[in-house]
Amino acid sequence: MITQETKSVWIWPHTEMTEVYTEEFGFIEDFFDRYYAPFKTLYISRGRVAITAILEAVGASRNDLVFIPPYSSYCVQSAISRVATPLTIHPEESKYQIVYHNFGKKALADKTLFKNVIIEDSVDSVITSNSEEELFPNGGDYAVFSLAKMIHVPFGSIVVCRTDAAYERLKNTPMRQICTNRKELLIDEPVYVDSFLANNPKVVSSALTVETLPRMFKQTVETIRHNVEAISELTGVDYTNPNRLPSNVYSEKAFSEELYNRYKVEVRERNVYDYEKGVCKQVHLFPVHADIMIEK
Repeated sequence: MITQETKSVWIWPHTEMTEVYTEEFGFIEDFFDRYYAPFKTLYISRGRVAITAILEAVGASRNDLVFIPPYSSYCVQSAISRVATPLTIHPEESKYQIVYHNFGKKALADKTLFKNVIIEDSVDSVITSNSEEELFPNGGDYAVFSLAKMIHVPFGSIVVCRTDAAYERLKNTPMRQICTNRKELLIDEPVYVDSFLANNPKVVSSALTVETLPRMFKQTVETIRHNVEAISELTGVDYTNPNRLPSNVYSEKAFSEELYNRYKVEVRERNVYDYEKGVCKQVHLFPVHADIMIEK
């Protein structure tokens, strides 16, 4: 846990790589199946790997354009490029669309332009409701969450499926059938990690067990709620939706330099996309994830 007395804090929680185990993920799906019931969930090693697997599951190909917001991260663009072709302008010309819910904020896309949303990308949010309106506000078949951005694990993601048909498509996609049946020490080197997790979509961090997952998830929810309340009191930034917990709060107005320096915040700005207006804007961030405890 980072306080003003310790090291700097990044945009998302950081956890060192650990040993990984293949095929021991059933308890993760069981936990989130109960949490998000009646919707079913699937575990995949990483959010970007989940995006590739979903595109594979729906039958996307190189000739298919997939809309993502301008300035999307390399990991999202590369995940799409494994199967299809990313597009950052003219969503109406794309066959599929991914809607990114920036830092807990629910994005509602213009339905005249976004006619085939397949992924509700909530990788840097924790949604504490099983409501379809919260999980799939644009009618997407899949909601993707990053465990690494929720709790203190180095990797892992869950995909919540809106329908049984969507669940079966993803569950049976060839990418999820890869099974190496091995254990090894995962080298904490980005190029190696990207390759390893893409080719081993079922590996699970040894930090996650049937005992630790509920405790870690509960602690994350409590910490973020505390931090959101604290930053709202300190700055007046309104993040009051209890069902959508962000990894960062953002504001069009900069947070104070004193506050940034107190918690040694590294990443202070990001571009977010307005799905109704079709434009990007630069906003100022402040982390509220499980790596920090903000004092009121």
